Amino acid sequence: LNEIIFENSFYTSIPKYKSWHSLGNKHKYIGLLTHHHSTIEIRANGRQKRRIAFADLIGENLLFPLYQTTFSNVVFENDIQRSIVIIEKEIGAFASYELKLDNFSLDKLHFEIKQITINNEMEFTMLSKVEYDGKKLTSKKSDTVVKECFALLCEGITSMQTS
Repeated sequence: LNEIIFENSFYTSIPKYKSWHSLGNKHKYIGLLTHHHSTIEIRANGRQKRRIAFADLIGENLLFPLYQTTFSNVVFENDIQRSIVIIEKEIGAFASYELKLDNFSLDKLHFEIKQITINNEMEFTMLSKVEYDGKKLTSKKSDTVVKECFALLCEGITSMQTS
């Protein structure tokens, strides 16, 4: 399954598709995964002003939250259909945002964390959205390398619950 999905030469026989990215995803989640190396850097005029560890966003081992963070759960449940779940992990600078402001305030930053559960077997915690003063930030550039990719054949991921 992995060889077929991730081998680009497979898609040359199907002109409509260039890679697995163009297969038409029912659900797609992109974000920074929780890891001890996962950090957020805030820079002003090319200088680092703050480095935020992912654990600080989640609030692990903290008495009170340091940052405005919203949490949501996404649970994919079993059904009778078969589904393929494709997971691609990358390393590097995942996203870079640029803001033109006179005064930057950490209090205006808002982070959205998703807990994604697949058939009660696999879980991912990821930073899925960053907002500043109520406006979603859009990544200006990314510099990553694919570290790991794999596909799972599930007995069905056709229904989803969010909270």
